Amino acid sequence: MVPEREGDDGAKRRIREALGVVRAALPSDTGRRLSAIACERLASTNGFRRTRHVAAYVALRGEPDPARLVRLALAAGKRVYLPGDADGVPCFRRAGADGRPTDEGARLSAGADTTVFVVPGVAFDAEGWRLGRGRGIYDRLLRDHPDSLRVGFAFDFQIVPHIPRAEWDVRMTAVVTEVREIWVDASRRTLPWGAVR
Repeated sequence: MVPEREGDDGAKRRIREALGVVRAALPSDTGRRLSAIACERLASTNGFRRTRHVAAYVALRGEPDPARLVRLALAAGKRVYLPGDADGVPCFRRAGADGRPTDEGARLSAGADTTVFVVPGVAFDAEGWRLGRGRGIYDRLLRDHPDSLRVGFAFDFQIVPHIPRAEWDVRMTAVVTEVREIWVDASRRTLPWGAVR
């Protein structure tokens, strides 16, 4: 990994600001339509079809919404996990049958590597690097699942030429948008990426 360079904070801030303007201008109905297309694209991958665990998120305003993917996963009998915390420590907790986060849900254990992580971000690049909101929560959570399938879930306008990165950043396996799939390691696209447990 490349250590963070001087000036990267300014570049990250400019990317966040520019894409924040674009996201704010995106009509809600367009966002829902593009999100549904991206969900179908991700649901058609071998990794999603073969996994038994899906860790997703609840979309904030302007983010691609994985709710349809969560419903598809639950209908297929997969265990779904959403961000939460345990005693103030970020973790993924099992979602209820309605696809909503629960405080009582079991935690996704470290090393549950047949998991597909559907990861939000402000921006992604074609090398699989992600720019989040700057708190490093996903980087810390994903570090416990090194062999998982980590999929950046984005609108296509969120793909940028380069993401400044730090040594602690966790690279995505793929980025899926309403337009395309970008696989950092093409072999992960077609091969079973892990034994189903």
